Amino acid sequence: AKINIFKTKGPVVCSPAIVNDVAYFGSVDKTFYSIDINTAKEKWKFTTGNAIFSSPLFYQGTIYFASGNILYALDSKTGSNKWSFRESRGTIYSSPVLAKDVLYFGSSDNTLYAISAITGKLLWKYAMKGNKTLSTPAYSDELIYFGSEDKNLYAIDRLTGKEKWKFSTGGPVSTPAISNGIVYFGSDDGNFYAVNARTGIERWKFKSDGPIIGSPALSSSLIYFGSWDGNLYSLNIKSGDLVWKYKSGGPITGSPIVAGDTVYFGSWDRSVYALNAQSG
Repeated sequence: AKINIFKTKGPVVCSPAIVNDVAYFGSVDKTFYSIDINTAKEKWKFTTGNAIFSSPLFYQGTIYFASGNILYALDSKTGSNKWSFRESRGTIYSSPVLAKDVLYFGSSDNTLYAISAITGKLLWKYAMKGNKTLSTPAYSDELIYFGSEDKNLYAIDRLTGKEKWKFSTGGPVSTPAISNGIVYFGSDDGNFYAVNARTGIERWKFKSDGPIIGSPALSSSLIYFGSWDGNLYSLNIKSGDLVWKYKSGGPITGSPIVAGDTVYFGSWDRSVYALNAQSG
């Protein structure tokens, strides 16, 4: 089969957004690209002043992404800049999350921002003490959840920006995932946590043998996550009991993906794995 390859002038460290046979992604070469996935031909590109680490978000003809301390909103067809949000004083590594025409994202200036997806105007911001990079937020009901390098998971009211609760761990917290009223996330302390989404009360935790950096993947009955110890773990989503684990040849710092009966993940051993989702 023919494989189309498009080369940039720098590493691509974010995940692309694929919409209507077009791939949208940024590069460390300070450029954001729109590429036809069938021909690998460039449709347009947009140059910023900084490397691009955050993965883009597509919504109603607009593509959102961050570069340096700026969040951009580009017309997906032309690449023209609709608006830019420049109030952050730190680098935006997290990818934006959309909920009801509002974009939420964190910055290394230790602040979570909520801005209008239509106008780019600031609605509210939540600041913590210190200078800690935030994970990509997650959204459920009326709360926004995010992990911090200050070792806490935070739950913030989506409309007001007020803190509802925070849950403390022994290390920096990874990007969370939410299902059926439970927030699931890992920590550099080696533990994987399940916490009540409304109250912040721990339901269960599971101890791995290394820091957990990537976000988890969920199915109806199982949860999957990788660890610096090289294992991909599969737990019972309700009890936290180990169902199976698979040892790769290096640390697993990315997030697994579940598609049908298969779970996919990459490892520092330069391999991508496809395992039976039920048995490993």
